[in-house]
Amino acid sequence: SIAMCVGMDYSAAVFQTANRTKNSIKISELLAKTLKTIVDGEILDILFEQSGRDDEKYVFANRYKKITLRDYLKMISKKTAVLIEASCEIGAISAEAKKSQIEALKNYGFNLGMAFQISDDILDIFGKEKEFGKKIGQDIKEKKLGNIVILYGLKELCLSKRKKVLSILKKKETKDKDIKQAIQIIKQTKAKERAFLLRKKYIQKAKQSLKHLPQNKWNSMLSNIADFVIKRNK
Repeated sequence: SIAMCVGMDYSAAVFQTANRTKNSIKISELLAKTLKTIVDGEILDILFEQSGRDDEKYVFANRYKKITLRDYLKMISKKTAVLIEASCEIGAISAEAKKSQIEALKNYGFNLGMAFQISDDILDIFGKEKEFGKKIGQDIKEKKLGNIVILYGLKELCLSKRKKVLSILKKKETKDKDIKQAIQIIKQTKAKERAFLLRKKYIQKAKQSLKHLPQNKWNSMLSNIADFVIKRNK
């Protein structure tokens, strides 16, 4: 409850800050639109969960039984990519950049955000707990099907192993041994490699956008941030 109150306080602070900018109306409108989109993405992420929240009628009635790659990409574009896209766009607007430069930074931020979320999914299944700073397999514990590694793994697995992973995701209580079993099954596939390739595609798109911006130390810094998304282990 305290965290929710603090979240509301931060939301108010965001718009207070926007009012102090040169383009306050434009930036406030962008922030409002972005926050609404993030909420839509978070709701999708919840609806992708395969079990739990039985007391929430909307979730229970609208839960996705199957999730496609397109569904997943839509969810992370709303939940994660739009946040970084808006951050870059606001920076460009505040710097009074040209329209083409604003568009380039928007594209950079969007693709960087997509890659960042894919990295997060990879680390959730294949990361090292001490480095990652979070418990490995948390998405499995939370019964989330909206993880690219899990999605790719399920697509490749034989029917019996696919059913086993799905049964773990649908358990009312997921134990550590269940999480380890699901990860071991997924490790038998090429899900990790396929996720790497998808992430690389978005990083390449992000870096391509930087070619339309001045080639200076700030451009290099943005390029290094893109590289960090691939190299990060936490």
